[in-house]
Amino acid sequence: MMRVGYRSLAVIAALAGCHVLTLTLRWRAALRSLGEEPRFLSLLGDFMVGAAYNSVLPSTVGGDVARAYRCATRVNHPPAAVASIALERIIGFLCLSIVPFFGLLLGQRDAPAIFLTVSFAATVAFGALLALLHVPLAFLSRIIEPVAPRIAVFVGETAADLRAVHAKGRLVVAGWSMVYQALSMAFFLIVASSWQEPVPTRAVLIGVPIAMILSSLPVTIGGIGLRESLFVAVLGKLGLPGGQALLMASVWGIEWLV
Repeated sequence: MMRVGYRSLAVIAALAGCHVLTLTLRWRAALRSLGEEPRFLSLLGDFMVGAAYNSVLPSTVGGDVARAYRCATRVNHPPAAVASIALERIIGFLCLSIVPFFGLLLGQRDAPAIFLTVSFAATVAFGALLALLHVPLAFLSRIIEPVAPRIAVFVGETAADLRAVHAKGRLVVAGWSMVYQALSMAFFLIVASSWQEPVPTRAVLIGVPIAMILSSLPVTIGGIGLRESLFVAVLGKLGLPGGQALLMASVWGIEWLV
């Protein structure tokens, strides 16, 4: 950490602000694809409240519920708030699962086969979820209709919103997701660039996304411990010393906590 230096920390802090702004813009794009025109500053506030919840809960679901609840009071069609978050989350994970293939293009051909398998499986799974999420939601709506008709209507309208999103809207959301992924990879590469033996870019592109996807499992509060363990295990297989991998994960966690 001492080798990172204050200049790099200033860049990291600037990237942290860009992360928040980019993810808020991605969410606004998802809402626009559903016919809503929310104010950016209101969404920014909702997003930061959700991020605070994510720091003290075992998964990102709690934060997503908080920002959906806040946003629903400011949109014309409340189910669109839930649908927009589901849309941008799934597209975000889909884009994240694609990133490791860029590492392959840069020449990391000796990467463990399990990593490529995980990346491919995640890409297929999130792609299918993006295309078919409205199906189980519509089915759930029909099941709960006899006992909770108002909730059933809300779930059914959410499913209808997800089904109605056109391809252009999804591509815009995906574009903001790729911008965010580029900023995230830059974050880790800036941390690594100040070390005496810089980490190969391809190792970061392959290892970090896989560790990030797996660390999203609702196992620990804010992913603390799980994220760090996965960074050490995954990046260690790609030649990164454990201390450096632990530092990358810790700085990332501290950024979001701040």
